[in-house]
Order: sequence, then C-alpha cells, then structure tokens
Amino acid sequence: GGSYRMLGAGTLLGLSAILLVHTSLTPPPQRVRVDLRRIVFLDVFGVMFVAVALGFCNLLMSVPHGQGWLLLLISCSWIGDGGAYFIGGRYGKHKCAPKVSPGKSWEGIFAELACTCATALFLRFLKVSIGLEWVMLPPLSVVECVGVSALLTVGGVMGD
Repeated sequence: GGSYRMLGAGTLLGLSAILLVHTSLTPPPQRVRVDLRRIVFLDVFGVMFVAVALGFCNLLMSVPHGQGWLLLLISCSWIGDGGAYFIGGRYGKHKCAPKVSPGKSWEGIFAELACTCATALFLRFLKVSIGLEWVMLPPLSVVECVGVSALLTVGGVMGD
C-alpha cells in the first residue's frame, strides 16, 4: 500500500521536474512559429497521463489478484495491438472509421480481438493446466477470459 503510494508520488515529482527542465531549457527551432501554449499543454497532458496511469496501476495492485489483472491487461494490450497493427496493415481492406482513424480496418480489429483472446487463454492455460505460480491471474473461466478480451479490445480500439 504505502510503498506504492510513495513510488507514485516520487514518479509524479520526477516527471514534473523533467517537464520543468524540458520546457525551460529546450530552445525553439529556428524559423518555426512556436505555439508555447500547445507545447506546454502537450507536456502537461503527457505528465498527467503517465501519472494517472501509474495511479490506476497502484490502485489495481491493491485489489485481490491485482498483479494478475495487471499482467493480463498489459500483455493483452501489447500483443493485441501488435496483431492489429500487423494484420490490419498487411491485410486490412475495409476501413472502419476513415475520417477518425484512416489506418484502422475491420481486419485489424478482429485480429486484435483474436490476439487478445489467445493471450488471455494462454495465460489461463499457464495458470490452470501447468500450474505456474508466477502467473497470478484471478480464477477466470474460458468464457470470462473471452469477455475480458472483448472489453480490452473495445478499450484498445477506442483508445487509438
């Protein structure tokens, strides 16, 4: 509990210091109109995004099976996004929202769902069938793994 809060607070302070040094010492490029408000907004937004994400990780670690949920979230997100990028970029023909995200295709979304499901089911297999203790997943059924994968896929698509 307390050590995670200290880690989060220290990270936020460190990122704030980096932001301050970055915005004050980085000279603007020559002959380019610099919108200082935009730069500061993006820097502040970036720091806040990381701080909020670390806060949620901290919160997630304090719930039962929190480490397993975090493992599931991160691994499914990484592998699902990678599958979506590869399959969507290579085989994607049917654009789902060309005005919002021109590169996003239905093939990529279904590839993300398949990769996310495969990852969740593989982690479940490692935990249930093989009995690896380091896989600290909550006791999820196959149907629950597919449901969590669908939610993560929707979140990943909406986040992009």
